[in-house]
Amino acid sequence: MLFVIFETILGQTFNTTWEWDAATRSMQGYEIATKGAGWYFFEGNGHYVWLPFWQLLIAFLYGFFHVNTILIGEVVSALCAGGTAVYLFVFLREFKLDEFHSALGSMSLLTLGFYVAYASQAMTESFSVFLFFACLYHLHRYFDNGSLRNLGLASLTSLVNVATRYEAWLFVGLSAGFMLFFLPFSPKLRSRPVTVVHVILFLAPSVAFICLWLQYNVIMAAAPFAFRDWILVHNGHKDFIFYRDVGYTLITAVGNLFLALGVIWTSTLEELRQLRSQARGVRENVLLLFALLFLAYIMYYCYSIFTGFNSVYRPRHFLYFAPLSIIAFMLRKLDKPTLYVLLAFQIVLGVVAFALNIQAHTLYIETGQWPGNTP
Repeated sequence: MLFVIFETILGQTFNTTWEWDAATRSMQGYEIATKGAGWYFFEGNGHYVWLPFWQLLIAFLYGFFHVNTILIGEVVSALCAGGTAVYLFVFLREFKLDEFHSALGSMSLLTLGFYVAYASQAMTESFSVFLFFACLYHLHRYFDNGSLRNLGLASLTSLVNVATRYEAWLFVGLSAGFMLFFLPFSPKLRSRPVTVVHVILFLAPSVAFICLWLQYNVIMAAAPFAFRDWILVHNGHKDFIFYRDVGYTLITAVGNLFLALGVIWTSTLEELRQLRSQARGVRENVLLLFALLFLAYIMYYCYSIFTGFNSVYRPRHFLYFAPLSIIAFMLRKLDKPTLYVLLAFQIVLGVVAFALNIQAHTLYIETGQWPGNTP
């Protein structure tokens, strides 16, 4: 709760938001609350581009509290960031780390400058990271004890996430594929096999929403992937140096990856060696899933930069893998001096990335794009 209070004050200190998306989505939430969801979905211009759950959540909370919708978004982001840190602590404890190292891993997330930056914004990143990590935690519990309750919670968090950000579409598909094609070859889990029915139960709600959203795009713009076409038309991607350039695309991806995660992400990729193991247990399978999700996401990110679908070359796109990389890094059980030095280095990098956000905030004000304190 102290972290939530700190983040909310921080967000308000910097004039309630730092990026344009936070303002526009907060305004959309206000429009839903005042004009109705019907107006938003069928009369609001271009609303088919942005997935709706965040705006609907903001509108719902505005109905109770009637305060600035940007402030509502900031509080939700801070709560989700704190919740992710709690999940991280519990995850490390279940992986048999002692309380000191588990708490150190959790605190390293809450002191990472770039993570702090987005925990104090009314944007979807902190919320989506929380849902992504919660899904992986409950999948881990399901792998461990076969609990349908945990499978249901994983399915629910995935559903909300695919209704919030497009990256979650990739994550839910990869997680289901992992359950189908990797877990059956893990001897330690053969006594509790993951059945096709269970995979369908996990996947079905998210797929149902995705199909509805594609149909909605057809209704609004006569194309199932109209949201992608709209972005390509409006983001000026052809002016970016990385557009259709392999070299600049790789430089952009590596630079953002370094600023967001420093060097600890290498610990995640190290888990790919588990592919050669014939004795993967629950822990090894979960870490392997981390690595596969990360590797696939890197390829998706590079592709989106190269083709112009993603014109935002800031490290926030790698926030999903901050808690995953911290888990893999802490499990290496380095000696304390090395651990402290590397985590301190990571925090400094996060502060540098944090400063980039402040610079962007200042640029918005100087160019007259700042929306002020309107809801």
